Amino acid sequence: MTMANEPLRMARRLSRAMAAAAATGAFGIFYSSIWQMPHHLSIARLTSIGAIAIAVMVGRLITINRLWDRPVNERLAQVVFYYNLSTVLTLIICVTGLYALLVIGILAGGLIVIDPEFMALTIHRPEARLTNYLDIG
Repeated sequence: MTMANEPLRMARRLSRAMAAAAATGAFGIFYSSIWQMPHHLSIARLTSIGAIAIAVMVGRLITINRLWDRPVNERLAQVVFYYNLSTVLTLIICVTGLYALLVIGILAGGLIVIDPEFMALTIHRPEARLTNYLDIG
């Protein structure tokens, strides 16, 4: 059922949300105070922030588009459960894929725009590493 929902086709419909997220990411590339914040957060915390962002977006899409169904009678409860589960899985696949593309885009933009010496000076480290750029994403 999830594949029948075509998560990749849905990604095209979320292009405005992706454009807004990319603009926000570009803002982060150009403001060095944002570079310092992820430098002081653990990988677990950064990953949790990403997971929460994905969950909030999935919840928002379900709510705004009224994608959650309620069973009309008891006999259809299991069918409706699977239908809702496939909707959630479809959105998780789509939003996670877009999130990964966004992180890759911000990483690439950061590597192009941010000078490693300036990054190291800003985050108070002897040298900037790839993980510092990835943390911005």
